[in-house]
Amino acid sequence: MKKVFYLLIAAIVMCLIAACGGGEKSVKIFPDEGDVEIMGKLKNNVVLSNKIPATLTLKNNSIVTIKIPLELIEPVTINLNKYEFYIAAEVYDENGKTIQFDKNKEEFAADNHCEKENLSAIEEFKAFLSKKQGTKMDLEIELVIDNPFGNIEELLSKAKTYVLECEIYEKREGYFDSEDDDIDDEPSFISDSSEDWDAVLKSYEEFIDKYIALLKKANQGDMSALTEYVNMMEKASDLAEKLGDANDELTPEQAAKFLKLQTKFTNAALSM
Repeated sequence: MKKVFYLLIAAIVMCLIAACGGGEKSVKIFPDEGDVEIMGKLKNNVVLSNKIPATLTLKNNSIVTIKIPLELIEPVTINLNKYEFYIAAEVYDENGKTIQFDKNKEEFAADNHCEKENLSAIEEFKAFLSKKQGTKMDLEIELVIDNPFGNIEELLSKAKTYVLECEIYEKREGYFDSEDDDIDDEPSFISDSSEDWDAVLKSYEEFIDKYIALLKKANQGDMSALTEYVNMMEKASDLAEKLGDANDELTPEQAAKFLKLQTKFTNAALSM
């Protein structure tokens, strides 16, 4: 969770510096070799569209998103709240070489198993898996660029194909076994922390509201926003330390509120 928060904070710098500029650039790419099968444990439930291309979009030179069209071929009937997900998309050039936009990140990842990133995409994907056969969705995963691997626009123009991997894990026992659907144990939530998480989440919400106001000021060309940024970062550091320790200590309601706030934070950064 701490890493996710710091990535969101990094968006402040990008948005303040590029608040008045930076359009979007997009390219269309198709499944590698036309194969619509995904990799991983959910390959019998979901397929890629071989007629509708995925879309790679560069936003403000700081974020690249991939929007992947999916179709549900077999609904999942088990309780998905008992499992964690890892969804990863890898993009290739015309020679089959992986295109890496950030030196420290080899793929687009939505993960609530280890790194805790793109959590809103995970929740949308989970809801999609329980829909009726034939349901379609666009799965959007974003990659925040901290350490660019060359010219991003040039890399974007080289993208031709992609593959998608979807893994699912039991929260306490490792990999999901498709033949073991009768698990009755509910996941446990640790709630004996001395931290007042409701207060922390309230502070986080207040921080987001101030951040949005700061972005609007910067977007209007008010350079004083850059000086206010210093104070914002002090508050951000404090929140990052606290939220970084949350992980399993949040109740389901608190976790849902955090996810909602994180989505609000991300959408604000992308809309400016």
